[in-house]
Amino acid sequence: MKNFTIVLCVVLLALPQIYAACIDSDIHANELCQQNGTQGPVPLECDDKCGSFIICYKIGDKLQGLVKACTSGTYYDRSLKYCSSNKPEYCA
Repeated sequence: MKNFTIVLCVVLLALPQIYAACIDSDIHANELCQQNGTQGPVPLECDDKCGSFIICYKIGDKLQGLVKACTSGTYYDRSLKYCSSNKPEYCA
């Protein structure tokens, strides 16, 4: 929970949104979060290199989403739900 809190604080303080190239223009992070229905980090399924993920958060009663990039040399780990220096086996 501590790591999620740190990630959420970083997300809320970040100035620009980072968009991953693999998100289809018809499906935005907000829509993906609304489809998912929960707050917190969500894997970006189309990113086989595990360099980005989506943070879903609520504003009022609506879920919003931000695509975030892992820092250089880290990979988004779906089981840990944060970026780690250990590359998961499912990442290209």
